[in-house]
Amino acid sequence: MEIRFLKEGAPDCPILQIYGDKAVEYDLLINEIGQLVSGEKDKLNVTNLENFISHSNIKVVFTVSETDIGVVTNDEMDFNCYLSKNTWSGVIRKLTVLKPPSHGYGWLDETADISLLISKGLSW
Repeated sequence: MEIRFLKEGAPDCPILQIYGDKAVEYDLLINEIGQLVSGEKDKLNVTNLENFISHSNIKVVFTVSETDIGVVTNDEMDFNCYLSKNTWSGVIRKLTVLKPPSHGYGWLDETADISLLISKGLSW
């Protein structure tokens, strides 16, 4: 999967987009987020996952928090997505539905100004 930040250029911007069309990579992401929900991890560096490519060397970390804050950044290079365990469970459900061979895209979180999007390719 690939990860990029789109500051502008589409009506939905700014967007943190994760895209790819391999079911095994969706499974990996689902499993890793599941470890956040179960409490095995409190943070997940998505950009360090096997076969995940970060454009422009951005860093993306998913974190469990008491409340939903969403995607935040101070410098457009380091991104943190702070969501509650309940919301991360909802993200897992969305990823499971969207996993290939299914088609389409999904908004994983729209809590903050920067939305978190998953899609099969660059377009959505």
